[in-house]
Amino acid sequence: MSDTLVISPSSRAPRLETPSVSYVAGSGSTVASAQIYIPAKTEQKGTVEGLEELRREYPEVVSLATKLASGMQLYKSDILILREVAEAMGWDEDDAAEELKNLATNPSERVEKYMELFQKYYSEAHRLLEQEDYTQAAEKLWGAATALIKLHAALRGVFTAAWSHGKLYNYVTHNAEHRQAFRDMLKAAEVMHNFYKRDLDPATFKEHWEDAVRHIEKVKDIVLLH
Repeated sequence: MSDTLVISPSSRAPRLETPSVSYVAGSGSTVASAQIYIPAKTEQKGTVEGLEELRREYPEVVSLATKLASGMQLYKSDILILREVAEAMGWDEDDAAEELKNLATNPSERVEKYMELFQKYYSEAHRLLEQEDYTQAAEKLWGAATALIKLHAALRGVFTAAWSHGKLYNYVTHNAEHRQAFRDMLKAAEVMHNFYKRDLDPATFKEHWEDAVRHIEKVKDIVLLH
């Protein structure tokens, strides 16, 4: 594997080089520097319409996003909503809050951020597995999967609400060329996300873990190499 990977955009627009960021392999260790190139003026696909749809479907989330973006005081009900969003995404509350603050930001401007989040949660998942903290390892692995889909979407200038599992599957249907690989990853990672509900013993957990990691690695290669 070379030290530099290039992601070619589907269009022939001029390309803008973003800062290089590292990604992680299945072992959780950093193995290479991935240099991502995106169109200099990526079209923001459906974001305005998407926000209007979000206001209709998740008015409380959009209201929270507005408060976060404007620095307004959060009430207990807001904090509970933020916690639910973070848990649904498998992210820390600070990362979920930062995501909501940027609902109106062109997704293509957040490519590096989602790469960093993927690395963060994938690394943490493997570290927690080594510590035999299976519940947290499983949740971080789900967070890595949602960050990877957000990265794929950002490279295409598309917003997707990662706190909705249905929206993630809808995104894959309409935007991913390798749909089955993405669906397999989501299904396998969802087992990790719902691990605490499934009463899995360590041996069974590790089988599902290895399955989820295998699918994440496959999708990671698709995102980084295509």
